[in-house]
Amino acid sequence: MFGPTKTKGSRRQILISSYEAAELKKYREWQENYSKLLGDLYTDQGLVLTAAFGGNLDYSKFTKHFRELVKRENLKTDFHNMRHTHASLLLAKGIHPKVVQERLGHSSITLTLDTYSHLIPTMQQTAAEAMHSIFQPDAVQDNKS
Repeated sequence: MFGPTKTKGSRRQILISSYEAAELKKYREWQENYSKLLGDLYTDQGLVLTAAFGGNLDYSKFTKHFRELVKRENLKTDFHNMRHTHASLLLAKGIHPKVVQERLGHSSITLTLDTYSHLIPTMQQTAAEAMHSIFQPDAVQDNKS
């Protein structure tokens, strides 16, 4: 959809990996070749995902196809759940909650932590070990040996 975002924080850049960037570049090359085949029938608006003849996707049609794919593949998800999965996987990998907050566009880290803190129980153990290492640096080294 085009137009203003829900909040100022909703409009943001999200970094992707070099692998994802390479895949998008490959897709863009395919898209350029496809548009050449269609010639004047293709409307190029500089979008990554387009309708069959270019231009923006119809949200309701895209959602319908997405739901059909999810059902066909016997998945239990929707767009909102994929957002939660994104956050959950990052936190499980030890990504700092502030980074997750920024990627999700939450207005404050409080919202992110209130929603996802149950997924990061090891943070308390990590904090305890960090404090121990401050006061007993040799003991932490001994435990790692």
